[in-house]
Amino acid sequence: STKPPQEEEESSAADLGPPPEWYNGHVSLGLEEDKYWLSELQCYLRSSFAEAFGATESDIAAPMHGRNKPIALGQVGIRCVWCRDEPYEERGQQAVSYPSLVTGIYNSVQQMYRLHFDCCTAMPPEVRRRIETLRKSSSSRGGRKQYWVDSAKRLGLADT
Repeated sequence: STKPPQEEEESSAADLGPPPEWYNGHVSLGLEEDKYWLSELQCYLRSSFAEAFGATESDIAAPMHGRNKPIALGQVGIRCVWCRDEPYEERGQQAVSYPSLVTGIYNSVQQMYRLHFDCCTAMPPEVRRRIETLRKSSSSRGGRKQYWVDSAKRLGLADT
């Protein structure tokens, strides 16, 4: 037999306390302990290529191809650190994504690496060379996906 779903209590924004610091800003995905769990390439991508940010009004207004659900103010997105200040139409493919769950951050970064790295025009040449060197020499293992979830939670990212 199945039980009826539990009724959830309504909570207001005031119950949640102040928004995290990154709410209107951004934070690197890289953590000091990444080196124990991830390949050198993955560590570099997390610290020098991708970042988490809270969606602003201008992010919400920007065109997002292939997105079915609207983006909410403050929703966590993953974006390229190098072209974040470029006009949206000049950022290149897969420069920004909005994973619906914390478990989607790993896939967002991998997708950005596969589809955006080669077309990012704002990335400094030395960063591009470093990633290309690591791509050839480093294991491509992304570590346990659970590590990506746990580290996102340590940064204050959460499913809502």
